[in-house]
Amino acid sequence: MSNHRTALIRTAAEEACLSAEAAEVLIAECPWLDGVEEVNDSLGPELLSEQARSLHLSGKQVEEFFYCYNARVRAVANPLALVQSEAYAAMATALVGQGREDAFGEGDYWLISDSFSTRTPTIVVFNGFRLSREAVQALQRILCTYACAFSELRISSEEGAEVLTLRPQ
Repeated sequence: MSNHRTALIRTAAEEACLSAEAAEVLIAECPWLDGVEEVNDSLGPELLSEQARSLHLSGKQVEEFFYCYNARVRAVANPLALVQSEAYAAMATALVGQGREDAFGEGDYWLISDSFSTRTPTIVVFNGFRLSREAVQALQRILCTYACAFSELRISSEEGAEVLTLRPQ
């Protein structure tokens, strides 16, 4: 049995306010909780139904366990996920008042934040829209603050042409 798996399940159970006994039952009886792959939100409760019944866990407790478990698995797969989420939130805040955000080109820009698989976040501007100097400066400061997570920030047109690339200084 993997020490990583055991520690991950115990930590997720503790974060979900499950008993130590519940964590040990999950470790012993749920080999599919491998500590590597996330568990589907709708399939997990069904897979855990027998243990949940024997441990008298509510649906809310099971849901909270899977939330904590999956968050832990994601954190191991991408240790910068939390930092990246914070950085994207800061960028979104810096863009407030800069026009209308819309992923489908109906607005002025789109902060592509649906994938953390890259160290280069991108803002797409539509119809020749330009961000204000203040917004660009704020984005530069954010990029410097989160240099551990991002190597650069690209602003590009909807056709993919580079408008501006910011790098941590």
